[in-house]
Amino acid sequence: NKLLHEGKKQSVDELVTFIRDHCSKLKTLSQSLNYPHPHTDVRWAPTAQPNVKVNVNASFSPAKNKSSSGVVVRDVEGKIMGSCPRTNYQIPSVFIAKATTVVQGLQFATD
Repeated sequence: NKLLHEGKKQSVDELVTFIRDHCSKLKTLSQSLNYPHPHTDVRWAPTAQPNVKVNVNASFSPAKNKSSSGVVVRDVEGKIMGSCPRTNYQIPSVFIAKATTVVQGLQFATD
């Protein structure tokens, strides 16, 4: 955030310190709220045979009208069958970026 807002680059040590401090503050705050927090780990779950599981992720830069797509296809045992990174140009919105990534994921899995 300092790079974006102040134009200042931080070292890896400074970033690690910032993240640790932030996590510590969040933990202290959540403990002071006095209500139970159910803790469940969200993990990847395999699909049933003969299906595959397609995971996609998108990032979007409104300043450049550009997005990046990531696709990972896994089999029923969770083994990676393939992955595909892509850069997409002339993307006008985050909605289009996400929709483009889903379509690319389905196309990649079909191929």
